[in-house]
Order: sequence, then structure tokens, then C-alpha cells
Amino acid sequence: MNSSNKQLNDRGLWLYKKKKNQVRIGHYGIADIIAFSRSKKEISYTTEFNIQVVELKKDNISLSTFMQAVKYAKGIINYFAKVRDNDHINIQLEIVLIGRTMDMNSDFVYLTDVINSDQLSVSFYLYDYDFDGISFKKIGNYCLIEEGFKGKSNE
Repeated sequence: MNSSNKQLNDRGLWLYKKKKNQVRIGHYGIADIIAFSRSKKEISYTTEFNIQVVELKKDNISLSTFMQAVKYAKGIINYFAKVRDNDHINIQLEIVLIGRTMDMNSDFVYLTDVINSDQLSVSFYLYDYDFDGISFKKIGNYCLIEEGFKGKSNE
């Protein structure tokens, strides 16, 4: 949290400009980090929020890690729908999961490739801590080693 966004970016992690840690999202729980940016569109009188829900795990990123972040994202969506003037607000959410390893025995590793809507996207990062400090590596684009498809050359 004390690192600047430039320092994090230099280490492989990109977050929005403003960061808050241990954010209570009503009864949905406490998010590890919420990063966000806000901009106003003069012509449409609309405020756009880009929000990242960051869930940190000491070790393994798993489906339960993802579902925990989804719960926080839902809480944020409901907050804007019920508490704020939702007619003039657009929200773009990104779930960012950070851990040392990824649960490769679960099908949820494919989420980064199939969830990209106007309101939600998902990113996974692995971290490593060595003599030079912490570094991050964005991961994704998983596929089966043997997908069982016949290519054009096999027809």
C-alpha cells in the first residue's frame, strides 16, 4: 500500500491511481485493496468509475479466492445502484487476484479469457519475493495441452 503506482508498475502490477486497503463493503465483507479512478464526462453529465477489487493470497489463488472477490464486486455494484445516483454513473470493474501460485487443477483458470464484459473483467497475477523485493507477473491465456481439435492441416 505504501508503494507508488509507478513502483508497482515497474514490478509488473498495474493498479488505478487511487488505492484504499481493508475497505468494508457493507455486509459483503472487507476487500484487501480497492483501486479506482474517476472521470466526469462534461457532455453527458456522467461520472465513470474504473474500480479494481484486489484480493491478496499468501499462497494459492483458487476458485474460492475468485468467489470472494465476486462477492465484493457485487457489493460495489449494489452500493452504486442503491446509494448513488446510478443514472449518471458508469462502472467498470476488474477483479485482480494475487497469490504465489495458481490452482491449476481447477477449471477457473480459464476465466481471464472468457470474462470480458462492459462491466467486469478478471486478471490473475503471481508474485515472487526475492533479494530485489517483490515482483508480479500477469498470467492468463490457459488452454489444454491436448485440446482434441483437428486443425485445417488434419482435415
